[in-house]
Amino acid sequence: MVIVHQPLAAAELKRARQDPHHIARRVLRAHGDASQDDQNDGTQDDGTQDDGTQDDASQDDGTQRGPLECFRHALSLAQGLLFESPSFVSLARRMEEIDEVYDCGGKGSAVLDSFLVLHVMSDRTQGVASESPLSVAAFVLRHLGAPAEFSSHAEAFAASRLHVVWCEALGEDADDPGTARLRCPVTGRRWRAEVMEPWFRAGLGYLARIVELPDRSFVLTTPYVLLSSEDAWREYFARQLGTPEKAPAGGKGGASRDKGKRKKAKRAPAGAADSPAQRLHRHMKRGPSPDYWIEFVDEAFAGKVNGCPALAGVPDLPETIPGNPEFDEEGDHPWLELLDEEEEEEEDEPELRVPDAPLSPDLQEALGSAVLEQVRRSMRGPIPMFGDRSLVELVQTESGREQARAWLVGQEQTLRSLPQLAEISLEPLWRELGLDYEG
Repeated sequence: MVIVHQPLAAAELKRARQDPHHIARRVLRAHGDASQDDQNDGTQDDGTQDDGTQDDASQDDGTQRGPLECFRHALSLAQGLLFESPSFVSLARRMEEIDEVYDCGGKGSAVLDSFLVLHVMSDRTQGVASESPLSVAAFVLRHLGAPAEFSSHAEAFAASRLHVVWCEALGEDADDPGTARLRCPVTGRRWRAEVMEPWFRAGLGYLARIVELPDRSFVLTTPYVLLSSEDAWREYFARQLGTPEKAPAGGKGGASRDKGKRKKAKRAPAGAADSPAQRLHRHMKRGPSPDYWIEFVDEAFAGKVNGCPALAGVPDLPETIPGNPEFDEEGDHPWLELLDEEEEEEEDEPELRVPDAPLSPDLQEALGSAVLEQVRRSMRGPIPMFGDRSLVELVQTESGREQARAWLVGQEQTLRSLPQLAEISLEPLWRELGLDYEG
Protein backbone atom coordinates (compact mmCIF):
# COMPACT_ATOMS: atom_id res chain seq x y z
CA MET A 1 0.00 0.00 0.00
CA VAL A 2 1.10 3.55 -0.71
CA ILE A 3 0.50 4.54 2.87
CA VAL A 4 3.21 2.13 4.08
CA HIS A 5 5.78 3.90 1.94
CA GLN A 6 4.86 7.38 3.23
CA PRO A 7 5.13 7.08 7.03
CA LEU A 8 5.07 10.83 7.78
CA ALA A 9 1.98 11.31 5.63
CA ALA A 10 0.29 8.29 7.23
CA ALA A 11 0.95 9.67 10.73
CA GLU A 12 -0.37 13.09 9.72
CA LEU A 13 -3.50 11.57 8.21
CA LYS A 14 -4.14 9.68 11.44
CA ARG A 15 -3.84 12.92 13.41
CA ALA A 16 -6.14 14.69 10.97
CA ARG A 17 -8.84 12.04 11.36
CA GLN A 18 -8.64 12.11 15.16
CA ASP A 19 -8.37 15.88 15.66
CA PRO A 20 -11.37 18.03 14.59
CA HIS A 21 -9.18 21.13 14.83
CA HIS A 22 -6.43 19.78 12.59
CA ILE A 23 -5.49 22.37 9.96
CA ALA A 24 -6.35 20.05 7.05
CA ARG A 25 -9.90 19.43 8.22
CA ARG A 26 -10.47 23.08 9.14
CA VAL A 27 -9.41 24.20 5.67
CA LEU A 28 -11.62 21.61 3.99
CA ARG A 29 -14.63 22.53 6.14
CA ALA A 30 -14.08 26.21 5.42
CA HIS A 31 -14.48 25.44 1.74
CA GLY A 32 -17.19 22.81 2.00
CA ASP A 33 -14.91 20.17 0.55
CA ALA A 34 -14.76 17.60 3.35
CA SER A 35 -15.83 14.13 2.33
CA GLN A 36 -19.05 12.63 3.68
CA ASP A 37 -16.91 10.04 5.44
CA ASP A 38 -14.99 12.73 7.27
CA GLN A 39 -18.15 14.67 8.15
CA ASN A 40 -19.71 11.61 9.76
CA ASP A 41 -16.71 10.20 11.61
CA GLY A 42 -17.94 11.58 14.93
CA THR A 43 -15.10 14.05 15.42
CA GLN A 44 -16.44 17.24 13.87
CA ASP A 45 -16.95 20.28 16.05
CA ASP A 46 -20.30 21.94 16.70
CA GLY A 47 -19.89 24.35 13.82
CA THR A 48 -19.73 21.63 11.17
CA GLN A 49 -22.73 21.29 8.87
CA ASP A 50 -23.86 17.72 8.30
CA ASP A 51 -27.00 18.42 6.31
CA GLY A 52 -25.24 18.19 2.97
CA THR A 53 -25.07 21.94 2.45
CA GLN A 54 -21.87 23.80 1.63
CA ASP A 55 -20.73 27.21 2.73
CA ASP A 56 -20.46 30.17 0.39
CA ALA A 57 -16.75 29.59 -0.25
CA SER A 58 -17.26 26.22 -1.93
CA GLN A 59 -17.41 25.90 -5.67
CA ASP A 60 -20.09 23.55 -6.95
CA ASP A 61 -20.79 25.16 -10.30
CA GLY A 62 -18.25 23.08 -12.15
CA THR A 63 -15.72 25.88 -12.48
CA GLN A 64 -12.03 25.05 -12.16
CA ARG A 65 -9.80 26.66 -9.58
CA GLY A 66 -6.89 28.47 -11.22
CA PRO A 67 -3.35 27.24 -10.52
CA LEU A 68 -2.56 30.23 -8.34
CA GLU A 69 -5.65 29.74 -6.15
CA CYS A 70 -4.93 26.03 -5.73
CA PHE A 71 -1.36 26.92 -4.89
CA ARG A 72 -2.51 29.30 -2.17
CA HIS A 73 -4.66 26.58 -0.62
CA ALA A 74 -1.94 23.95 -0.82
CA LEU A 75 0.76 26.25 0.52
CA SER A 76 -1.43 27.48 3.38
CA LEU A 77 -2.14 23.91 4.38
CA ALA A 78 1.52 22.92 4.13
CA GLN A 79 2.53 25.87 6.29
CA GLY A 80 -0.02 24.77 8.87
CA LEU A 81 1.36 21.24 8.81
CA LEU A 82 4.86 22.63 9.20
CA PHE A 83 3.87 24.15 12.52
CA GLU A 84 1.66 21.27 13.63
CA SER A 85 3.50 18.09 12.73
CA PRO A 86 6.14 16.68 15.09
CA SER A 87 7.84 15.26 11.99
CA PHE A 88 8.75 18.74 10.78
CA VAL A 89 9.80 20.44 14.03
CA SER A 90 13.46 20.36 13.05
CA LEU A 91 12.60 21.70 9.60
CA ALA A 92 10.68 24.63 11.10
CA ARG A 93 13.70 25.45 13.25
CA ARG A 94 15.99 25.23 10.25
CA MET A 95 13.75 27.64 8.37
CA GLU A 96 14.15 30.14 11.20
CA GLU A 97 17.93 29.74 11.07
CA ILE A 98 18.06 30.24 7.29
CA ASP A 99 15.90 33.34 7.58
CA GLU A 100 18.19 34.77 10.27
CA VAL A 101 21.36 34.10 8.26
CA TYR A 102 20.14 35.43 4.91
CA ASP A 103 17.48 37.95 6.04
CA CYS A 104 15.18 36.44 3.42
CA GLY A 105 12.95 39.03 1.80
CA GLY A 106 14.77 41.85 3.57
CA LYS A 107 16.06 44.98 1.87
CA GLY A 108 19.10 44.05 -0.15
CA SER A 109 18.74 40.30 0.40
CA ALA A 110 18.98 38.20 -2.75
CA VAL A 111 17.18 35.27 -1.11
CA LEU A 112 13.53 36.18 -1.56
CA ASP A 113 10.74 34.93 0.71
CA SER A 114 9.25 33.06 -2.23
CA PHE A 115 12.51 31.23 -2.81
CA LEU A 116 12.86 30.25 0.87
CA VAL A 117 9.24 29.14 1.33
CA LEU A 118 9.23 26.76 -1.65
CA HIS A 119 12.72 25.51 -0.77
CA VAL A 120 11.47 24.51 2.69
CA MET A 121 8.01 23.30 1.66
CA SER A 122 9.04 21.33 -1.40
CA ASP A 123 12.78 20.60 -1.54
CA ARG A 124 13.82 20.03 2.10
CA THR A 125 12.55 16.47 2.44
CA GLN A 126 12.45 14.36 5.60
CA GLY A 127 12.63 10.68 6.51
CA VAL A 128 13.21 7.46 4.59
CA ALA A 129 10.54 8.28 2.01
CA SER A 130 11.88 11.82 1.32
CA GLU A 131 8.60 13.50 2.27
CA SER A 132 8.08 17.25 2.30
CA PRO A 133 5.38 19.39 3.95
CA LEU A 134 3.73 19.81 0.53
CA SER A 135 3.82 16.09 -0.28
CA VAL A 136 2.34 15.30 3.15
CA ALA A 137 -0.34 17.98 2.61
CA ALA A 138 -1.24 16.48 -0.76
CA PHE A 139 -1.52 12.99 0.74
CA VAL A 140 -3.72 14.15 3.62
CA LEU A 141 -5.95 16.18 1.31
CA ARG A 142 -6.49 13.27 -1.05
CA HIS A 143 -7.37 10.83 1.75
CA LEU A 144 -9.72 13.31 3.44
CA GLY A 145 -11.73 13.55 0.24
CA ALA A 146 -10.59 16.91 -1.13
CA PRO A 147 -11.39 17.68 -4.79
CA ALA A 148 -8.95 16.02 -7.15
CA GLU A 149 -7.54 19.27 -8.51
CA PHE A 150 -6.85 20.50 -4.96
CA SER A 151 -4.66 17.55 -4.01
CA SER A 152 -3.15 17.12 -7.48
CA HIS A 153 -2.01 20.74 -7.45
CA ALA A 154 -0.37 20.19 -4.07
CA GLU A 155 1.39 17.14 -5.54
CA ALA A 156 2.58 19.21 -8.50
CA PHE A 157 4.03 21.88 -6.23
CA ALA A 158 5.69 19.20 -4.06
CA ALA A 159 7.30 17.71 -7.17
CA SER A 160 8.39 21.08 -8.56
CA ARG A 161 12.07 22.00 -8.60
CA LEU A 162 14.45 24.64 -9.80
CA HIS A 163 15.41 24.65 -13.47
CA VAL A 164 18.19 26.36 -15.37
CA VAL A 165 16.50 27.38 -18.62
CA TRP A 166 17.03 29.72 -21.54
CA CYS A 167 14.18 31.86 -22.85
CA GLU A 168 13.83 31.31 -26.61
CA ALA A 169 10.72 33.39 -27.26
CA LEU A 170 8.25 35.50 -25.34
CA GLY A 171 4.61 36.54 -25.67
CA GLU A 172 3.25 36.45 -29.21
CA ASP A 173 6.53 35.00 -30.46
CA ALA A 174 5.83 32.07 -28.11
CA ASP A 175 2.35 31.66 -29.65
CA ASP A 176 0.49 32.94 -26.60
CA PRO A 177 0.61 36.26 -24.67
CA GLY A 178 1.87 35.81 -21.15
CA THR A 179 3.90 32.72 -21.99
CA ALA A 180 7.51 31.97 -22.86
CA ARG A 181 9.26 29.15 -24.67
CA LEU A 182 11.91 27.87 -22.28
CA ARG A 183 14.66 25.32 -23.01
CA CYS A 184 16.93 23.27 -20.74
CA PRO A 185 20.54 23.61 -21.98
CA VAL A 186 21.41 20.14 -20.63
CA THR A 187 18.62 17.87 -21.85
CA GLY A 188 17.21 20.07 -24.60
CA ARG A 189 13.71 19.75 -23.15
CA ARG A 190 11.32 22.61 -23.92
CA TRP A 191 8.35 24.14 -22.10
CA ARG A 192 5.75 26.70 -23.07
CA ALA A 193 5.19 28.16 -19.64
CA GLU A 194 3.12 30.99 -18.22
CA VAL A 195 5.50 33.70 -16.99
CA MET A 196 5.51 37.25 -15.72
CA GLU A 197 6.62 39.03 -18.90
CA PRO A 198 8.41 42.07 -17.44
CA TRP A 199 11.00 39.78 -15.88
CA PHE A 200 11.66 37.65 -18.95
CA ARG A 201 13.64 38.52 -22.05
CA ALA A 202 14.35 36.29 -25.04
CA GLY A 203 17.97 35.15 -25.15
CA LEU A 204 18.58 35.24 -21.38
CA GLY A 205 18.98 32.35 -18.97
CA TYR A 206 16.92 31.96 -15.78
CA LEU A 207 16.97 30.01 -12.54
CA ALA A 208 13.24 29.38 -12.16
CA ARG A 209 10.84 27.01 -10.42
CA ILE A 210 8.54 25.47 -13.01
CA VAL A 211 5.32 23.80 -11.88
CA GLU A 212 3.98 21.25 -14.35
CA LEU A 213 0.23 20.57 -14.31
CA PRO A 214 -1.56 18.16 -16.66
CA ASP A 215 -2.75 20.97 -18.91
CA ARG A 216 -0.19 23.73 -18.40
CA SER A 217 3.16 24.75 -16.94
CA PHE A 218 4.03 28.00 -15.21
CA VAL A 219 6.89 29.74 -13.44
CA LEU A 220 5.64 29.91 -9.89
CA THR A 221 7.80 32.44 -8.07
CA THR A 222 10.15 35.28 -8.88
CA PRO A 223 12.87 33.89 -11.20
CA TYR A 224 16.54 34.87 -11.21
CA VAL A 225 18.27 36.04 -14.40
CA LEU A 226 21.48 34.09 -15.11
CA LEU A 227 24.23 36.40 -16.33
CA SER A 228 26.79 33.71 -17.22
CA SER A 229 26.59 32.23 -20.70
CA GLU A 230 24.68 29.13 -21.70
CA ASP A 231 28.00 27.44 -22.51
CA ALA A 232 29.27 28.18 -18.99
CA TRP A 233 26.21 26.53 -17.47
CA ARG A 234 26.39 23.57 -19.87
CA GLU A 235 30.02 23.02 -18.80
CA TYR A 236 28.98 23.32 -15.15
CA PHE A 237 26.42 20.55 -15.51
CA ALA A 238 28.91 18.39 -17.42
CA ARG A 239 31.25 18.64 -14.42
CA GLN A 240 28.50 18.02 -11.87
CA LEU A 241 26.59 15.24 -13.63
CA GLY A 242 29.45 13.31 -15.22
CA THR A 243 29.44 9.55 -14.68
CA PRO A 244 31.91 8.00 -12.17
CA GLU A 245 33.79 6.25 -15.01
CA LYS A 246 34.73 9.62 -16.48
CA ALA A 247 36.35 10.85 -13.28
CA PRO A 248 40.20 10.78 -13.36
CA ALA A 249 41.76 7.81 -11.58
CA GLY A 250 44.69 7.99 -9.18
CA GLY A 251 45.51 8.53 -5.55
CA LYS A 252 46.79 6.31 -2.82
CA GLY A 253 46.32 2.61 -3.38
CA GLY A 254 46.51 2.68 -7.18
CA ALA A 255 44.09 3.53 -9.96
CA SER A 256 42.10 0.29 -9.97
CA ARG A 257 41.37 0.32 -6.22
CA ASP A 258 40.47 4.00 -6.26
CA LYS A 259 38.16 3.49 -9.22
CA GLY A 260 36.32 0.75 -7.37
CA LYS A 261 35.83 2.99 -4.33
CA ARG A 262 34.49 5.77 -6.50
CA LYS A 263 31.95 3.48 -8.09
CA LYS A 264 30.68 2.36 -4.70
CA ALA A 265 30.39 5.91 -3.39
CA LYS A 266 28.56 7.16 -6.51
CA ARG A 267 26.12 4.26 -6.86
CA ALA A 268 22.51 5.34 -7.24
CA PRO A 269 19.91 4.10 -4.72
CA ALA A 270 18.37 0.71 -5.47
CA GLY A 271 15.70 1.00 -8.13
CA ALA A 272 16.57 4.59 -9.02
CA ALA A 273 17.25 5.55 -12.61
CA ASP A 274 20.65 7.14 -13.21
CA SER A 275 20.07 8.82 -16.53
CA PRO A 276 21.38 12.37 -17.07
CA ALA A 277 17.82 13.64 -16.62
CA GLN A 278 17.47 11.87 -13.26
CA ARG A 279 20.85 13.15 -12.04
CA LEU A 280 19.88 16.65 -13.13
CA HIS A 281 16.56 16.35 -11.26
CA ARG A 282 18.30 15.32 -8.03
CA HIS A 283 20.92 18.05 -8.41
CA MET A 284 18.36 20.81 -8.89
CA LYS A 285 15.83 19.45 -6.35
CA ARG A 286 18.15 18.86 -3.40
CA GLY A 287 21.64 19.86 -4.51
CA PRO A 288 24.91 18.37 -3.27
CA SER A 289 24.07 19.91 0.13
CA PRO A 290 20.69 21.06 1.54
CA ASP A 291 21.34 24.81 1.25
CA TYR A 292 23.43 24.64 -1.93
CA TRP A 293 21.17 26.80 -4.11
CA ILE A 294 20.36 29.28 -1.34
CA GLU A 295 24.08 29.83 -0.78
CA PHE A 296 24.64 30.30 -4.51
CA VAL A 297 21.82 32.84 -4.82
CA ASP A 298 23.15 34.79 -1.84
CA GLU A 299 26.72 34.98 -3.16
CA ALA A 300 25.97 35.32 -6.88
CA PHE A 301 23.56 38.28 -6.68
CA ALA A 302 24.96 41.03 -8.89
CA GLY A 303 22.07 43.43 -9.46
CA LYS A 304 18.90 43.41 -11.54
CA VAL A 305 17.87 42.98 -15.16
CA ASN A 306 14.40 44.23 -16.11
CA GLY A 307 13.82 44.65 -12.36
CA CYS A 308 14.44 40.92 -11.86
CA PRO A 309 17.26 39.81 -9.51
CA ALA A 310 20.28 38.61 -11.46
CA LEU A 311 23.00 36.08 -10.62
CA ALA A 312 26.55 35.95 -12.00
CA GLY A 313 28.88 32.98 -12.16
CA VAL A 314 28.37 29.24 -11.70
CA PRO A 315 28.35 27.50 -8.30
CA ASP A 316 31.56 25.44 -8.60
CA LEU A 317 33.78 28.28 -9.88
CA PRO A 318 34.07 30.71 -6.93
CA GLU A 319 36.22 33.10 -8.96
CA THR A 320 33.15 33.82 -11.12
CA ILE A 321 30.79 34.63 -8.20
CA PRO A 322 30.66 38.31 -7.11
CA GLY A 323 29.98 37.63 -3.42
CA ASN A 324 32.69 34.97 -3.03
CA PRO A 325 36.07 35.95 -1.50
CA GLU A 326 37.81 34.28 -4.48
CA PHE A 327 35.95 36.43 -7.05
CA ASP A 328 38.25 37.68 -9.82
CA GLU A 329 37.49 41.39 -9.83
CA GLU A 330 40.01 42.09 -12.62
CA GLY A 331 38.56 39.47 -14.95
CA ASP A 332 36.43 40.06 -18.02
CA HIS A 333 32.78 40.30 -16.95
CA PRO A 334 30.62 41.21 -20.00
CA TRP A 335 27.47 40.61 -17.96
CA LEU A 336 27.99 43.97 -16.26
CA GLU A 337 26.51 45.62 -19.37
CA LEU A 338 23.20 43.77 -18.86
CA LEU A 339 22.48 45.14 -15.39
CA ASP A 340 19.91 47.85 -14.79
CA GLU A 341 21.30 51.24 -13.96
CA GLU A 342 20.97 52.02 -10.26
CA GLU A 343 19.62 55.55 -10.63
CA GLU A 344 16.87 55.12 -8.10
CA GLU A 345 16.23 52.40 -5.58
CA GLU A 346 13.05 50.37 -5.88
CA GLU A 347 10.77 50.55 -2.88
CA ASP A 348 9.87 46.89 -2.77
CA GLU A 349 11.68 43.65 -3.55
CA PRO A 350 9.87 41.26 -5.90
CA GLU A 351 7.58 39.12 -3.79
CA LEU A 352 5.81 35.80 -4.04
CA ARG A 353 2.85 36.07 -6.41
CA VAL A 354 0.47 34.78 -3.75
CA PRO A 355 -0.36 38.27 -2.31
CA ASP A 356 -1.98 39.17 -5.66
CA ALA A 357 -4.85 36.86 -4.63
CA PRO A 358 -5.28 37.04 -0.83
CA LEU A 359 -6.87 34.32 1.24
CA SER A 360 -10.60 34.43 1.83
CA PRO A 361 -11.61 35.73 5.30
CA ASP A 362 -12.97 32.28 6.25
CA LEU A 363 -9.74 30.53 5.35
CA GLN A 364 -7.61 33.19 7.03
CA GLU A 365 -9.65 32.85 10.23
CA ALA A 366 -9.45 29.05 10.17
CA LEU A 367 -5.73 29.16 9.52
CA GLY A 368 -5.14 31.71 12.30
CA SER A 369 -7.13 29.67 14.82
CA ALA A 370 -5.27 26.49 13.88
CA VAL A 371 -1.84 28.11 14.19
CA LEU A 372 -2.70 29.66 17.57
CA GLU A 373 -3.96 26.33 18.86
CA GLN A 374 -0.84 24.50 17.71
CA VAL A 375 1.54 27.05 19.24
CA ARG A 376 -0.55 26.89 22.43
CA ARG A 377 -0.10 23.12 22.55
CA SER A 378 3.62 23.45 21.93
CA MET A 379 4.13 25.98 24.70
CA ARG A 380 2.19 23.82 27.17
CA GLY A 381 4.10 20.66 26.29
CA PRO A 382 7.73 19.68 26.87
CA ILE A 383 10.20 21.73 24.81
CA PRO A 384 13.56 19.96 24.22
CA MET A 385 15.61 23.17 24.05
CA PHE A 386 14.45 23.99 27.61
CA GLY A 387 15.20 20.57 29.05
CA ASP A 388 11.69 19.30 28.26
CA ARG A 389 10.11 21.99 30.41
CA SER A 390 7.02 23.78 29.11
CA LEU A 391 6.64 27.55 28.84
CA VAL A 392 4.03 27.32 31.59
CA GLU A 393 6.78 25.99 33.88
CA LEU A 394 9.41 28.44 32.65
CA VAL A 395 7.43 31.57 33.50
CA GLN A 396 7.54 30.67 37.20
CA THR A 397 11.06 32.19 37.42
CA GLU A 398 12.51 35.44 36.07
CA SER A 399 15.20 33.71 34.00
CA GLY A 400 12.56 31.34 32.65
CA ARG A 401 10.33 34.28 31.69
CA GLU A 402 13.16 35.65 29.56
CA GLN A 403 13.50 32.28 27.83
CA ALA A 404 9.76 32.14 27.25
CA ARG A 405 9.79 35.65 25.75
CA ALA A 406 12.62 34.68 23.37
CA TRP A 407 10.76 31.54 22.29
CA LEU A 408 7.55 33.46 21.56
CA VAL A 409 9.45 36.18 19.66
CA GLY A 410 11.02 33.44 17.54
CA GLN A 411 7.58 32.02 16.76
CA GLU A 412 6.31 35.49 15.77
CA GLN A 413 9.30 36.00 13.45
CA THR A 414 8.69 32.67 11.76
CA LEU A 415 5.03 33.54 11.16
CA ARG A 416 5.99 36.88 9.62
CA SER A 417 8.37 35.17 7.21
CA LEU A 418 5.46 33.24 5.64
CA PRO A 419 3.12 35.24 3.38
CA GLN A 420 -0.10 33.49 4.45
CA LEU A 421 0.70 33.69 8.18
CA ALA A 422 2.24 37.14 8.46
CA GLU A 423 -0.90 38.75 9.93
CA ILE A 424 -1.37 36.18 12.70
CA SER A 425 -0.57 37.57 16.15
CA LEU A 426 0.39 35.44 19.15
CA GLU A 427 -0.64 38.18 21.61
CA PRO A 428 -3.33 35.96 23.27
CA LEU A 429 -0.66 33.40 24.13
CA TRP A 430 1.60 36.03 25.70
CA ARG A 431 -1.27 37.10 27.93
CA GLU A 432 -2.10 33.51 28.89
CA LEU A 433 1.43 33.24 30.23
CA GLY A 434 1.21 36.55 32.08
CA LEU A 435 3.76 38.24 29.81
CA ASP A 436 3.60 41.69 28.29
CA TYR A 437 3.23 41.41 24.55
CA GLU A 438 6.39 42.31 22.62
CA GLY A 439 5.18 41.75 19.06
